[in-house]
Amino acid sequence: FNAMAALKWYPPVTGHSGLFLDKIFDLVPPEAIQNVYATYYKTLTWTATSSPGPRQVEYAKKIAKYPEAKGSESNVMAAPYYDFLHLLKHAIEEEKTFDTAAVKRALDNVKGYKSILGTVNLSSTNHSAISIEDMTLATIVSGKDPRSLGPFRERAKGL
Repeated sequence: FNAMAALKWYPPVTGHSGLFLDKIFDLVPPEAIQNVYATYYKTLTWTATSSPGPRQVEYAKKIAKYPEAKGSESNVMAAPYYDFLHLLKHAIEEEKTFDTAAVKRALDNVKGYKSILGTVNLSSTNHSAISIEDMTLATIVSGKDPRSLGPFRERAKGL
């Protein structure tokens, strides 16, 4: 990004959500990331007409209480661990057992589970959980926007 800034060349760039780390604002000039986007979960983005849901905001506020998460909130929030533990709890409660075979069977039949990151669908042959429809591109620079609360980002225009 610094090399492109030195050339005053700012093409659109797409990358991974690791670009959301706050450190990028200290490392490169703002104009170098004006056209930079990263893949992210729709549930963690806002648009002119939508905002992250109450569960997402509540979880973001919990993350903000941990000083060690400062600057990395987007990566903490986008990690699947929180959702996995809630989904595991859901499967155990549905099956009314801790038996691993029963819990695995329940997990392999999850359909339409609303998680922090999107709608989870699992099967014995598909453990991806979140579909492409729950993904989007989000702007890097929106991390400076007060609406980001740390982990949230503005969805790329037109998406």
